Amino acid sequence: MTDGASVPQGAVEARAVAARALAAGHVVAIPTDTVYGLAADPTRRGATAALFALDSPARVSEFIDRLARQLAQGAGAAGGTER
Repeated sequence: MTDGASVPQGAVEARAVAARALAAGHVVAIPTDTVYGLAADPTRRGATAALFALDSPARVSEFIDRLARQLAQGAGAAGGTER
């Protein structure tokens, strides 16, 4: 784990936003080398249900597309499953 000294500020902020979204029980998209992964905090009521509600290629694609649009508009990291 790093103390944040060598991590770009945008990454630090994105992690903070993702952590708050996870703590609130939302689903968060996490970029990987090739695709996005979806994460939820299983200790939060309803979080895994929200994750499994996205468990189809079409729904996941819709979620990732919405995330990409928000990031392109400067909205920062997005959490939540609202439609």
